[in-house]
Amino acid sequence: MGAYMGKTKEEIIAGCWDQINQIVAFMANKTWLTGNGLTWLDFFFFELVDYLNYLSDGQLFQNYATLESYHQRFITMPEFAEVWADD
Repeated sequence: MGAYMGKTKEEIIAGCWDQINQIVAFMANKTWLTGNGLTWLDFFFFELVDYLNYLSDGQLFQNYATLESYHQRFITMPEFAEVWADD
């Protein structure tokens, strides 16, 4: 049985805020998750950020400008923008 079986999206996101705070603090002023260079971890983290923003009905980006900037930086990379725009 999955860890989130039977939980609402509100219950799921409520359990994430502490970890999100820790990640945002770790990122500080970094361009990417681990520094100034894009790594494979950023692709996984980007998906997580996008999903958590969806689960929180946009509250993630309202609460964390750092993550909104990170997301925006990712989707506007020339190498990624075309893929992102394709439904």
